[in-house]
Amino acid sequence: SVTLHCFQAGLSYLGDDCVGLVSDAAGRFTGHSVFCSANVTPDHLLRFKGLAPYAIRGQTPVEDKSLLFLTDIAPGRFTPQTTIVAMLLPRVLPVARAGLRPASKREALLRIAPSTLCWVPEATERRTAFERLSRLADSVPTYWIDLGQDIGGLGNLVDDVLAGPGPL
Repeated sequence: SVTLHCFQAGLSYLGDDCVGLVSDAAGRFTGHSVFCSANVTPDHLLRFKGLAPYAIRGQTPVEDKSLLFLTDIAPGRFTPQTTIVAMLLPRVLPVARAGLRPASKREALLRIAPSTLCWVPEATERRTAFERLSRLADSVPTYWIDLGQDIGGLGNLVDDVLAGPGPL
């Protein structure tokens, strides 16, 4: 949902759940788009009125998510790759407005490692993948993005993080 809110706010789109990650010799990380689509549950699709007409509904009762090909909606805002400058860890809290708070590197790893490592088939590869995630968490600022009742300014918050370091 965060990426779709940002997309609707005019930000470029790299990916939703899956992004490829490559590091260079200098320790910088580049994110690569794996899919130029998003899967959205029916209740979340209601929040994205402008995207609903583009949704391709699942074909079986078990498959309740709709598929959105975002390159078909706004091809100029699709980014095939970009330098990773921060990690944002979304969470829903009972707060009035969306906001950013610093997250520790440990919190970042605890949030992203389980869902990332389940995609890695071999145990030896999981260790390498975890080490890469650790280097990523060490190399960029990490933030909790607290999603409250009003997430209207979410795109601006994310845009501020992408613009570079500064006060929160």
